Amino acid sequence: MNDQPRPRPALLRALGHSDPPEEVQIEGLTWKLEEVFKHDSWAATGLYEREDRKVVVKFNRQESVFFFPMAWLGHWLAKREARAYERLKDVSGVPPACGVVRVKGRTWFNAFAHDYVEGHPLAQAERPGHEFFEALDDLIRIMHERGLAYLDLNKRENVIVTDKNHPLLVDFQIHLAPPFWLAGLPPVRWIMRQFQKGDVYHLRKLQIYHTLGPDAVTALRIPWSSRIWRLIYVHPVQWARRRLLVALGIRQGDGLAMSELVPEKAVRLTRERQSRTTGPETDAAKGSENKDPTVGFEITRQFQIGSKRIPDAETGRSGVPAGHGAGKIHPVCGTPGK
Repeated sequence: MNDQPRPRPALLRALGHSDPPEEVQIEGLTWKLEEVFKHDSWAATGLYEREDRKVVVKFNRQESVFFFPMAWLGHWLAKREARAYERLKDVSGVPPACGVVRVKGRTWFNAFAHDYVEGHPLAQAERPGHEFFEALDDLIRIMHERGLAYLDLNKRENVIVTDKNHPLLVDFQIHLAPPFWLAGLPPVRWIMRQFQKGDVYHLRKLQIYHTLGPDAVTALRIPWSSRIWRLIYVHPVQWARRRLLVALGIRQGDGLAMSELVPEKAVRLTRERQSRTTGPETDAAKGSENKDPTVGFEITRQFQIGSKRIPDAETGRSGVPAGHGAGKIHPVCGTPGK
């Protein structure tokens, strides 16, 4: 019996039988493929380089689903992500977008590119520190002020720790940002508040997990909007998707991404770390008994770091939210706290 998982069939690859092109043209220059970060049903993402500069190019879905063409979806996803980067173009916690992507002189409307910043995905056992999460808090606040909900902070791999230990957010595939003419309507404002509360909840969850450990996360109140999302999507759809991939032999066991033959790079890095680890993980994964005495968290309905109050994920109320009252220019976000 073959214990190895099968590679994804063309139907479950954004580019079908094809891989990301070996060369692309951006800003009139030719860039060569260095590495493929991932290739799943929604997109193929690659790292391209030219001399001393690198860019990340995402090729959204263009492979048909049976007889249904899907190139329109890839085009729409690329335009949607480009609009998000345009809205955040002066925020240094988001990499700058690049120009139009062409392959052999032909524009690929399903592709979107942004600058590559040296760093690594936030690891499960990593403790990037108090200042890192203050900066991430600032970054999420700025996104919310500009009418955007990120929606994907539950995926740790989307948070990049730069070589200077600053946070960077990538992959705006599922964000929500209604046009400004629509955002002022009361029902839309209410919906956006609920999704933004979900962002705050997942930010606090990451913050506590990577400071006090997983046991401490249980004290954090889950907003009702996140509970509903879990009920109608995460539990039924994610479970069915994983079972399908296991049934097709693409994944194994519980259907986690780590069991794929070629998972995305962030998952591959996690697998490599686990293979090198012979004992328990670092303090961050051992639980709340390994509290860092230099971090002033209170595991109560509201949390506190030092002298700054962190708002509750459900109500958003507190004294001074973390990262919002420093009154100084932050090295990542480049904007003063309020």
